[in-house]
Amino acid sequence: MSKPRSPLVSVIVTVYNGQETACRAVDSALKQTYLEREIIVVDDGSTDSSLELLRGYGRRIQLIPQKHRGISITRNTGLSAANGEYIAFLDCDDTWIPEKLQLQVEILNKYPSVGLTSGNFEVINKKGEKLGSTPLSSNLRHSPSWEDILRWNPPPLIPSFSMWRKELMTKSGGFDTDFITPGYEDRDFFLRLREITDFHYLDVSLGNYSFDEARTPRWLANLLLYARKQWNNPRLQTQANDKLRDDFVRICASNLQMMMTLLLKLEQNKVSKEMLDRLNGFHDSFKNLFGDSYKRVTGLEPIDLNRYELLPVSSVLLFLYLIRSDLQILYPEVRTGDLHRLIVWGASVARGDYKDGDRQILLAYDDELDLLRGSTALPDLRQLWSHPIAYGLMPIWRMIRRMLFKE
Repeated sequence: MSKPRSPLVSVIVTVYNGQETACRAVDSALKQTYLEREIIVVDDGSTDSSLELLRGYGRRIQLIPQKHRGISITRNTGLSAANGEYIAFLDCDDTWIPEKLQLQVEILNKYPSVGLTSGNFEVINKKGEKLGSTPLSSNLRHSPSWEDILRWNPPPLIPSFSMWRKELMTKSGGFDTDFITPGYEDRDFFLRLREITDFHYLDVSLGNYSFDEARTPRWLANLLLYARKQWNNPRLQTQANDKLRDDFVRICASNLQMMMTLLLKLEQNKVSKEMLDRLNGFHDSFKNLFGDSYKRVTGLEPIDLNRYELLPVSSVLLFLYLIRSDLQILYPEVRTGDLHRLIVWGASVARGDYKDGDRQILLAYDDELDLLRGSTALPDLRQLWSHPIAYGLMPIWRMIRRMLFKE
């Protein structure tokens, strides 16, 4: 009886300023039970001590230093150096279980029509501590179609927990180097690969995925590039895919809302002019890209920010207005510069008059919102808050509220 083939697997570890985690990742690759492997580590111009730490592994790894060129070029560099029939990428802040390679090699050996196999994973924080969760809900735990990859959010595939056939990776063109920073470069590649081969899913946790919400907003840099690429895909533009096109528009808007909301959280609920311009600019770009379907599907559209005095309280209200279709529908007069009813809504939410998911955001502005709501004429905001009486009354107003409402 013949033994199963033992093809060479090229493990490609990508590192950029990973001094705190890179050794943990490389160690998990070295501890694999599958021995027919080479470990290629590409350092993308790290400015910390990553390169020095990696040199300490000596001949156990093939180390390729390069100038900083971005995630896509870094992965392609490793792919060009790979001798293996199968490819396994590992980001420098992720780790594998010891059996990861063995399990996936068996899948690719067993199913010749499968060009990629992926698996489940657990989420860890920056310290490597397990958070006891996975982003893959039960409905995502199966082999995804091309439509699934386009539609699902979060994506069902992570490079660190996949294994590819190198021949098909090369045929699909590798990672698009227009994606310089992380974010959407992997989903773009998975979509192109799925067009030419079958995928397989193994419902086993193959390792630990490092999640840091502070880095998630950086994906915004690639969102519009990704949206343009997929929107112009002939496969998406066929008449039979009307619903899928609407789903894609909705997903792009949802990603924008999610990342901008997270950015607001990271900025401690303070909205800068730059944040508003960026959010509004995305709406404008999406409207130009998707046409009339953008407002029809999402209920969102850009506004003329020059109509408003962008002080803290008005800025946060406009931010919420730009990410919530319900507010755009309920208060259309905001587009003309009239914030009266939006201020009343914000004050009511801050007071807790009814439940709203954004109350915690508005609580930081409850005093200002209450004073504005009580002003019948609602004067120019800049004039109101520059008036010494307004500043003088604010401490008194807070004391009265504490007495009346026991806050």
